[in-house]
Amino acid sequence: MNQTATPRSDDPSARSDAQELSKIVGDLRKDFAKLRDAVLDLGREKAFELKDAASETIEDRKRRADELTGRLCDTIREHPLKSVMIAAAAGVLYGMVNRRG
Repeated sequence: MNQTATPRSDDPSARSDAQELSKIVGDLRKDFAKLRDAVLDLGREKAFELKDAASETIEDRKRRADELTGRLCDTIREHPLKSVMIAAAAGVLYGMVNRRG
């Protein structure tokens, strides 16, 4: 049978090694906690940046849609007959496409 030598609990070098190992493990735990906190902070900052950018993009798109809606309404007011004819033609084309599909 293969037996390995285990240090005795009253061996001063074994106690010293165990204490040093315990200190290293404690230091590693602290370092990992700091690293985790740093990563979480970075993630939060990036999330806020992305949220702000998305909000700006949404606002820009809403503004653009409002502008286009206004221009479309103005065009319809200026050319009502032409607008009705275009809408009718679009309706006929839509009906033809859906009837075949």
